[in-house]
Amino acid sequence: MSQDYEEIRDWTKFEASTRSVKWLNFHNHHKDRIKVSLRTTNRALNQIVNTTDGFVVDLTPPQLHYLWDGAQGKDREFQVRHSRGQILEKFTKEENVCH
Repeated sequence: MSQDYEEIRDWTKFEASTRSVKWLNFHNHHKDRIKVSLRTTNRALNQIVNTTDGFVVDLTPPQLHYLWDGAQGKDREFQVRHSRGQILEKFTKEENVCH
């Protein structure tokens, strides 16, 4: 897997009170390797940059084992509780570890 990275967003300044950031305009593909760098500045204007070791985008779907229309593992022909239905589901997703 390539260790060559492309910068997809330049540094962005945020107020000190910022608690979270959400960007939705990335178009990542299956097996893309992503690293995130965070540059922080203290009140004395000293800066540090921390970078994650990265993660790999995995777009393979999970495997559905069952989907029941009732709680506690019992399938029912019809069930409604206070205008809200209940479901019980089990999915597994095999983790692919890439080095």
